[in-house]
Amino acid sequence: MRLIMNCIGCGSKNIDALGTLGKLPNCNRFELSQQEALDLPKYELDLVKCSTCNLVQVGTHLPVIEVFSDNYPYFSSYSKSWLDHCKLAAKSYKEMFNIGMDSSILEIGSNDGYFLKYFNECSVVLGVEPTKGPAEVAIKDGVKTKIDFFNDDVAVEIIKDEGQFDLILSNNMLAHTPDLMSVLSGVRRALNDAGKFIVEVQYAADMFLGGKFDTVYHEHFCYYTINSAISVFEKNGLYISDAEHLITHGGSIRLYASKQKIAKTDRLKNLIEKEFEQFSIGNVYTEFFIKAEASKNNFLKYINDNGPIVCYGAPTKGNVFLNYCGVTYKDIKFTSDMSPLKHNRYCPGSGIPIYSVDKIIYDKYSDILILPWNIKTEIIKQFNEYKIGTKKFITTIPELLVV
Repeated sequence: MRLIMNCIGCGSKNIDALGTLGKLPNCNRFELSQQEALDLPKYELDLVKCSTCNLVQVGTHLPVIEVFSDNYPYFSSYSKSWLDHCKLAAKSYKEMFNIGMDSSILEIGSNDGYFLKYFNECSVVLGVEPTKGPAEVAIKDGVKTKIDFFNDDVAVEIIKDEGQFDLILSNNMLAHTPDLMSVLSGVRRALNDAGKFIVEVQYAADMFLGGKFDTVYHEHFCYYTINSAISVFEKNGLYISDAEHLITHGGSIRLYASKQKIAKTDRLKNLIEKEFEQFSIGNVYTEFFIKAEASKNNFLKYINDNGPIVCYGAPTKGNVFLNYCGVTYKDIKFTSDMSPLKHNRYCPGSGIPIYSVDKIIYDKYSDILILPWNIKTEIIKQFNEYKIGTKKFITTIPELLVV
């Protein structure tokens, strides 16, 4: 654990504190013993902001090897809605940038190879993924994958073997590195002069304005607005010319960048203007922590009146929420998850047991808390297909809803 002294995006020492969610465990660590899950060490989960480039980041860093260990439990392929989104994105990129058989594609943080499969006709397709479990699945499925943390040194190695790339992709990875400047330097090195760097990342404006505090966790080292992304990219020799606002993960942005300075699109200019207006009203950061406290109080009242209940899913965001609220296995009997790496383990900090997804375990419970609220429609549809009677589905972000 270490406190940051310099901005991870531009290197500035001009760091201002924004607030804290208190001390939480590594919310992506699932133990085989309930007691070990309950006894996990806790670390400050605080947010700071660089006044030079405006990048918001966590103020306390856990070692990367602890956050992204060999038993990293997240597999992208488990969400059908996410796969559908990526299939459409791949089709769009091919049409926009004339990607075909002669093209070379690199994905940073390629997980289990779910996205690169849509580019298998290209001449060079390579993923870089530091977590062993997902990477080995990708390799088994025929997706060439280098098991490593991408940075400038790794980019040098890759170029020796593969040359530079026409398209470099990063889906929900660029918030997951404390070594951001080296990553962007590596992107610039690996991208050919006419190439495109396309990033999807959760949008800090949606997070702060919507009170989605459960997307703050130690694994997310930073949080991008369009303004801060432009500043950080330019500091590292990359230039954003276009952007899209997406609904994925509770609100994301897709950024289009290159090594060349290209005129900004009207779409990007409009997003910048809207973002400026949004952050000009009131104190967005103070209100964010006030909303978090209100969400906690509303949920604790619901638990007090209706508990104990059960859950679906064990995502990192859900464990942040549970730990921030201080609930445990005494309040929530169990949860279930699609990832086999979480089965028969316990949620960090709360000690809630995690089972494989099976309709039988939900038969006698009426209230189900959906922790991955960003895909609640997909999950409710899944339960309706089980035909196990009327259920009340609860989501808590951005506000408590019972459907």
